[in-house]
Amino acid sequence: MPERTLYVSDLDGTLLGRDSRLSAFTIETLERLVSAGMLSLMPPRVPTIRIRL
Repeated sequence: MPERTLYVSDLDGTLLGRDSRLSAFTIETLERLVSAGMLSLMPPRVPTIRIRL
């Protein structure tokens, strides 16, 4: 089985801005990394209803 990278990050305070949104830069970067084969896990500490794309 090929080796893969798992990226784990919290959302609030790290990937989400003060407005609870992911920036266009963050979205594009994550899409590029996932397309390259990276796995990602981003468990939020805030209710997911507050997360807006």
